[in-house]
This record gives sequence, C-alpha cells and structure tokens, in this order.
Amino acid sequence: MMPPMMRRYISLIVERLAFACLFAVATFSVSGLVGCNALPNDPATTIQKDGLTLRYDANRDRVVFVGPWHGPNLLEVRDFDKQPASDGSYTFFGGYYSWIAPQNRWRDESGNLKDWPPDPAMDVGPNEVVESMGDRLEAVGPMMRSGLVESKRFQVVDGSTIAVRHALRNVGTEAKERAIWTINAVPLGGVIAVRISSEDIFDEGPAIRVKNAADEPLRDKVSQEEGEWILVETGFDWATSGMTTDSFKVFYDRVAATQIAVWSNGYWFVRTGAPPDIFSSLQGVGESSVEVYANFGMQLFEAELLSPLQMIEPGAQFVFEETWKIIPSAQPDVENLGVFEE
Repeated sequence: MMPPMMRRYISLIVERLAFACLFAVATFSVSGLVGCNALPNDPATTIQKDGLTLRYDANRDRVVFVGPWHGPNLLEVRDFDKQPASDGSYTFFGGYYSWIAPQNRWRDESGNLKDWPPDPAMDVGPNEVVESMGDRLEAVGPMMRSGLVESKRFQVVDGSTIAVRHALRNVGTEAKERAIWTINAVPLGGVIAVRISSEDIFDEGPAIRVKNAADEPLRDKVSQEEGEWILVETGFDWATSGMTTDSFKVFYDRVAATQIAVWSNGYWFVRTGAPPDIFSSLQGVGESSVEVYANFGMQLFEAELLSPLQMIEPGAQFVFEETWKIIPSAQPDVENLGVFEE
C-alpha cells in the first residue's frame, strides 16, 4: 500500500499538472493548435511584447499564430495532427511561410524541373531555432535542392508591429537568380486587400494578370475596388454559384507598394515589404510583387509578397525585410488602413 505522504505528494503533482493544462488551454487555444493532450509535444516557440504574440513552429517552418495575447489567430492553420509527408508530397498546414521564386525553376528530388510540389526543405524545413529571447527569434533552415539556405528572424517591436527579416544564402558553387516569396494563409471569411497604383507603370499589358483567363468570372464575382484598394472576399459561396471553376490566381503588376492586407476577426493584418519590382524582372519569370491565390473548393486562400529578383553569388546572401502591422477594425474598412504608411 502506498504511504499517505506519497499519496499526498502525487495528488499535489496531479493538481498542478491539471492547473497547468487548463492555463495552457486558456492561453493557447486561440491558435487552434494546442489542446491539453498536445502540450508535451508542442514544438512552437512563442515571442511577445505589449500583448502582441507570435508563435513559430520550427518542425513545420511556419508561423502558426499572430495576434493579440488572448485574441484571435489572424492566420489560417489546419491539419496540425499530421506530420509533413515523408515522400515530399504537399500538405497544407497554413500559417505564414516562405518559398523561393520563381516557381518555374523548382526541381524535384532527381534534379528535374518540376513546379509542384515545393522542395520540403523549402516548405517545411525542419528548421532550427538558433535564438529565442522574449520578443524575438531566429531560425535557420536546411539546404534546399537549389543550394540555398534561408534564415528568418521575427521581432515583436510593440503591441502593433512585428519586424521580419528573411535572408537567403547561396552555399552552392553557382550563382542563382531568385526571389524570396512570403505567404500567409487567410482565414475563411477574411478579406484580402491589395493597394493598386493610380499611375500606369507599364506601357502595355493588363494591370491584373490572371493565371487562367477562364477564371476571370469568378475573380470578378469576389473582388471589388474600394478607394485605392482591390478587395477579394473569401466567404463567397462557390458551391451554389453555378461557376465552372473554383479557383484563380492573380498577379498584381501595378501595385503602389509591396504590400498586402488581410482582414479577419476584427483586425487588419498588414504586411509591407521592399519597394515593388516595377521594372518587370519578376514578370519575366512568371511572377509579380503581389499575388493572391484563391481556391474556394479547398477553402484555401493565400496572400503573397515577393522580393525583387536577385542574383546571389556563391557565398553571398540576399535579404528581404517586411514590417507587419496589426490594426483593430470591427469591419473590413479600408479607411482604417490609412493609419499605416509604409
């Protein structure tokens, strides 16, 4: 029989574990990632300042939570009970993640050109957190098939601002011309906003390129201009619309800034990067500074920014920085975006 003192000791441990679990659920359940039974294996690293929180999962190389402490997650995440596929096939986890552009230069594990799926080292790492100190963290990924290695740094500056730095280093023996491609998954029902320039930057060609011309009716159904912004609604009921396609991708060429905003759950999440590539080097490889992908059938939506195309010599690195702003807004009112100028 167990001695009374030992029983009391075990009882205290159980009580404290139960309290810790309830605290963790109350604290982290807003991210949709952490339940009580997941705590021992939770791989995410949390940084925060002045109530603004970011959680980064190095095992899947993505930010899995951005938002106010105890507030809503401004990123879409899903299927975190799955492990990244061992065969290199793609699993959509959502969050905020980065790829390397252009897509038409991706290669498969045999070295052959293949634009899908992404190299797992590019998509899910796994990465190593090399620094984590309260309000900032830095992580480094494995070498990709291209001979490139990416590091990323996140710092919560204050209660509304996060500074992000991506560095792409060439550890191979040949120069590579690439761009850094950053993506955040958009919660269903969110609104994506892209600010369009009022001036014609290009002499010819459409202001908006659609991946497939047959997708234009769907794009027209879900997008509208409001002031300087084009808004894309993700809550459209495609299944009962009679449309023959469920998805489209738009490449925004005439943008006023490398900037994209997503409204969800009472906040604008605004990302601003380097000045846009207005001289069409990205267009020449099938990309642009700002892109939106919408798949209503899969309920998968992505807001995307790209750095300018850069030649990276062996041993050199290229840096792309973003500033994130979190702006309270009860409705997707673009007038509230005026409080932030890049």
